Amino acid sequence: YETIALTTYLTYRIIFQHPNDVLSRWQKIYLLVPATLLSFCIASFGFVSGVRSFLNNDRSLNQINISPIIDFSQKYHIFTNGFYITLTFIVIVALCSFKLYQYYYFKMFAILTWCILIGSLSLYFDSFFNGFSVPQRRWVYLLALSTSALIALWLKHFSELTLSDYLKALSPLVILGVFTILFSRGAMWWMIVGLMILILLGYMLWRGRARSKWFMSVVIILFVLQQFILLINYHTNNIAHYQSTMKDMYAAKYHSQPLQQKINTITSHQKDLDRIDYMDSYAVNAGMIYKFNGVSLYSSIFDGNILEYYDKTMQINMEYDSNSTYRMLGNRANLYALWGVTDRIKKSPDRNLPYGMKVGERITDGATTWDHSHNTIHYPAAHLTSNIYDPKMLKSPIDREHAMLQGVVTDQRKANAQIDENPNLVSKASITNRDAQMSGNTLHVKQTDGGVTVTLPHTINTQYKDYYIALDVELISPNQPHYLDVNDFHQRRSNLDYQYRRFVTPVTVRVPVQDKIHIKLKKGTYRFQIKGIYGENYHTLQKAQHSVEPVQVSRHRHRLDVRMSPKKESYLVLPIPYREGLYASVNGEKRAITQGNGIQSIVPVHKGEHQLTVHYAIPHWPLLLLLTIIGIGGAWLYRRWLVKSNRF
Repeated sequence: YETIALTTYLTYRIIFQHPNDVLSRWQKIYLLVPATLLSFCIASFGFVSGVRSFLNNDRSLNQINISPIIDFSQKYHIFTNGFYITLTFIVIVALCSFKLYQYYYFKMFAILTWCILIGSLSLYFDSFFNGFSVPQRRWVYLLALSTSALIALWLKHFSELTLSDYLKALSPLVILGVFTILFSRGAMWWMIVGLMILILLGYMLWRGRARSKWFMSVVIILFVLQQFILLINYHTNNIAHYQSTMKDMYAAKYHSQPLQQKINTITSHQKDLDRIDYMDSYAVNAGMIYKFNGVSLYSSIFDGNILEYYDKTMQINMEYDSNSTYRMLGNRANLYALWGVTDRIKKSPDRNLPYGMKVGERITDGATTWDHSHNTIHYPAAHLTSNIYDPKMLKSPIDREHAMLQGVVTDQRKANAQIDENPNLVSKASITNRDAQMSGNTLHVKQTDGGVTVTLPHTINTQYKDYYIALDVELISPNQPHYLDVNDFHQRRSNLDYQYRRFVTPVTVRVPVQDKIHIKLKKGTYRFQIKGIYGENYHTLQKAQHSVEPVQVSRHRHRLDVRMSPKKESYLVLPIPYREGLYASVNGEKRAITQGNGIQSIVPVHKGEHQLTVHYAIPHWPLLLLLTIIGIGGAWLYRRWLVKSNRF
């Protein structure tokens, strides 16, 4: 936003010369180039990191229709009671005081204000200021800046207006008044003070007192009063509905003290990289609030590799189809093992308990209760292995899980092991419609909770504990909030036009083996296909927890220390997401960390190595540090040259 604002300002200053400018247009350009380069060097740490975050970020959205024109609903009423920003209608009077356009800066801020106001009529303008993503009014602070300067300059030059000029500038307010009466709602008491300001200014022109410092002081005081009341009205109309109190900080849905005590007890017995599966839909970033290693996060900036892992590699169903978040691990015991999840806390009753989780005590805080369960599978998430698997040979999420449990899945090393492919059981399943009609891959659900029922032979059911069901399900019509239920599993899905909807297909849903699997949907028309059904007996998990070699990891402020005893050439698997800038140190030797098992961190180790340290450094930091030093020194030299050459 700052780049857009500064570029606009500089472009204006270059095209339209100020009468007192000491530099020509060409001089402005060629003096600006080294200044820009030096600024880049000085800010290189932050700028390069920000650009890398933007480029690595995954904000891919479904195709949504961006209307070229806003719908003029209440939230867009800028001059009465807007949600994003509310401006005094006196701005319109200033904009229509065309006689004052003779002044350079008044004209500049007026043009900027006109451009923003015209742009505000289109959602494309909003999308431009949000990185060509979902339309958001990120530009409102620029409008606040330009109108503030405009009003200040208007008052400065106000005495040069005649009463006739003033009355002409007031005329657009008649139209605004009509629209305000017809369409605007909410507390707008600030308008009374605004009218008082306009009446007083008109009186000053009528009586020839426009240059009176006393009257102008009263006008400025009234402006301050107007803005104070406007803020109160804005808070009442738009903020109070969403405002929390200090009491909410300790509510069970946000930060429960009994739950905090339980989490403290759990973490005191955990290893340094162990995790807890807990999240509340009200406070998605529960790990930050309760201070534990979790498996969910809400953020506007995401490394695309994380969502690639969730959406495509492992097809983890996140129980809510929203952008800007990853949450939990789909109730899958294999993923719990891979990421070191030792404990799980869910609102009571917890009907989707993963295999190996044993229910413990119930936690209570007022009317809210949680079930705590502990993992009885003691798979060492941080471990040594020598098995390498080719990701191209793994066709389903369950095959990838099995390979990751037993070794490293990577295309950067030659494979030396294979797994037994899990059979797709969909051909052996009996699939019947329930309050629904199937036509090709289109499913017409006639009643709520209609859909299909899947039945597998008893001889197959007895072989497995869970089924992994790969589904391609997308609502076609109508546009409505909907859901996907598979037995006790529930996924909340948003409207088709919800701007932050993240539709993923296929999704893999894990359900315990039962005689019948009911896939339930809301009434509507869907694209529907069961792409695969895979059985899981957890023999691989049970075997893997004894076949990989555990290591000891201790976490410190700036590093991870690993103690190990590799008996041959191996790979250290760490249950931490890989990031560029991670590196290992073994006996003073720097060693590369690579990405494997989806997004985990992998380090090659040799026989006889017992100590390893993991560090993180900003990528290319020596170069960025050098650029910063060059920028600071260059700026000092450049300024001295400008002074000596009398260029300012």
